[in-house]
Amino acid sequence: MHNSDKYRQYYVKKNKNVCWRCTHKACKARIETRDGTVVSEYGFHCHTQKVVNASATAVRIACKRKASEHLMERPQEIIRTALQETNSELNGEVTHQDVNNFRAAICRERRKNTDDFQRHQGRIHRGG
Repeated sequence: MHNSDKYRQYYVKKNKNVCWRCTHKACKARIETRDGTVVSEYGFHCHTQKVVNASATAVRIACKRKASEHLMERPQEIIRTALQETNSELNGEVTHQDVNNFRAAICRERRKNTDDFQRHQGRIHRGG
């Protein structure tokens, strides 16, 4: 994140600078970093800035990690554990919609892992 905007890694130059693009597809804004600090900015954002709840993002990332590690644990238990592990004063900022987003992220992560496993199993059975 830089100036409340999310970026994704685009490529690494020969001089080891890392180029990043805005996560919005139509946006042409880019930044270039060296050793984690912004060296230059290019373009401008063609969209409105969205306020990002940093505590909700941290909890969502923790939920996704736990979802792939603990496949038999219920989503509500994963969310509860992730909320307890994050800073307790930030939990007041987490809304009901955030909790629904956590649950959806857990389901997507588990589906992704399950699909990879089933594809792998299918290759073994066809080849053997």
